[in-house]
Amino acid sequence: MEAKKDNMKNELKRNFSGFFGEYIIFIISDYIIDETLDTQDKKDAWQSIIKKLSNADGLEINDDMKKYIEADTINWDLIERLVESRKKHNPMMNEDSVYNYTDVLNNFPATEEDMNFCEILFKYMSTKKNIKYKNYICSLISGDLKIISEKYRKIEEENTKSKKGMVSLPEMTFVACEYRRIIPFGSVNYLIDDFKSKINKIKNTINADNIYVIKGINALPEYKEPRFSIKNLGFSFVVGVQVSNAESIPQDMKVFKVPQHRYICYSSKESENIQKLIMDDLSEINSLNEKYRLSNFPLLELYDKDYKGEENSKFYTYMPIE
Repeated sequence: MEAKKDNMKNELKRNFSGFFGEYIIFIISDYIIDETLDTQDKKDAWQSIIKKLSNADGLEINDDMKKYIEADTINWDLIERLVESRKKHNPMMNEDSVYNYTDVLNNFPATEEDMNFCEILFKYMSTKKNIKYKNYICSLISGDLKIISEKYRKIEEENTKSKKGMVSLPEMTFVACEYRRIIPFGSVNYLIDDFKSKINKIKNTINADNIYVIKGINALPEYKEPRFSIKNLGFSFVVGVQVSNAESIPQDMKVFKVPQHRYICYSSKESENIQKLIMDDLSEINSLNEKYRLSNFPLLELYDKDYKGEENSKFYTYMPIE
């Protein structure tokens, strides 16, 4: 039998009793409502979510929330139905998205006490500290949630590709092929095509359609070759796919972790005149009338399913900044 959404919700309650369990349901219920754990990759991703949440930093609760929690009078059924009925969702919560919950309040038979709690809850969820914590939780389980939830995966991908200017990407894990040499211009397409033929060997892929090219992974200390190594004479060029967990790595591939970092994001068509972006001293970049200093950090390129390998095919570049 397939694992239904309610089973996932109940498992969250069993593993995380009290407010934290309901809090997690509050965040991700909208994504798992139509999903089933019908593949081994999804089952593994779900167990990974449980493990990561078990080791997550603690959630701070203010005095107003504590009064309701300690009194044990919260109508969680109302709150859960409220979340599941909401049509709009932004995984990186902000004040506007939090208050979108109030749009559907009138559709439920709520008591005055329920309404008072909802008001306190929404205020609590919209504080800067709590928005930061929600973003932390989303970042923590994002890779696994992308495997389980098609809805979440599509929203995250659209958010990533629609952003212009400065963006912050969370830590990402890749299984990839590495080339420790200078890559001739025009050969990237061949390397991407070759890698696509090997993707079915990789477990726990988040989205096999998204191929990442990482340029300069040896800028990170853990991947830097010894000073006098012959490999250090070349440029590190990585072609890979993002995974939620790295296991059973194919023989001709490696695991790479790129820490959270800030980037300037632009599409290939926007960078046809790259000299207009890079400043005269080659250490700064100009984006949306803002000046940013480039950092000694790997550069990322994203080639999604729409990339055809043709001259005008669109892809996305993430230029690292300080």
